[in-house]
Amino acid sequence: MSALPTCPGEYHVRSFPIKSRDFSDSDSIEALTPISSTGAQPSTPAESETSGSVISEATAALHNELDRKLEALVLAEETVPPCGQPAADLPTEAPAPTSRDPFGFVCAFGFTGSFDEPSAVPRTKGAFLDAIRGEIEGIGMTQRGLQAYQNAINSRKYHTFSTKFLIDQNTATVITLDQLDQITTHLKKVEEEVQQIENEDEEVKDELMEAFRHAQPWVMRTRAILRHCHVFYKLNFVLATGKKTTQS
Repeated sequence: MSALPTCPGEYHVRSFPIKSRDFSDSDSIEALTPISSTGAQPSTPAESETSGSVISEATAALHNELDRKLEALVLAEETVPPCGQPAADLPTEAPAPTSRDPFGFVCAFGFTGSFDEPSAVPRTKGAFLDAIRGEIEGIGMTQRGLQAYQNAINSRKYHTFSTKFLIDQNTATVITLDQLDQITTHLKKVEEEVQQIENEDEEVKDELMEAFRHAQPWVMRTRAILRHCHVFYKLNFVLATGKKTTQS
């Protein structure tokens, strides 16, 4: 199987384990993004509801081929997909913070998959500040990526998603962006305290190191969600449409 294309920037290709099926308002959201089933594609060219473009039989076959490749790759990697939660099911109150999760966040995307282990937090002032500033910068990149995904699914440029799906995904995105804002504020406060240390080689207090560590898992989780969103959308809609245009 040929290698999957990479996404821009820091987002590397990973699989999205979704089996091909139709997605409608009556469906429960069992995956972050629905794949168009070839059963729903006409055997002869038909006009798109929004753009007036023609969906050819070759494009329908391409979607089917992408489905099989994604499923094969997922089974090989044994990854677990993030499951989007309906907006109505999202809790209105956050759980009380704990020592393991001081933010008390709830994942709006319902993500249950694995994510990369955070890097070790440096102990000395200079290295610590470099690391925390890099984390803050990375959060900004993740937020811009989530906004790009949100704009893409709302644009209807490559595919028209159901109203229910769009509501759920937009709700989850807005909540996640706000959570990342809170984490950024938290990290900037930690940065300010560490800046007060005089010697660049002096060790950072344990409580400040722990405050940094608390933020890392949520940042890594959100990056994993973003990779799934972007890769799945690009593979199944953007690249598929590009190949159709190239062949025609």
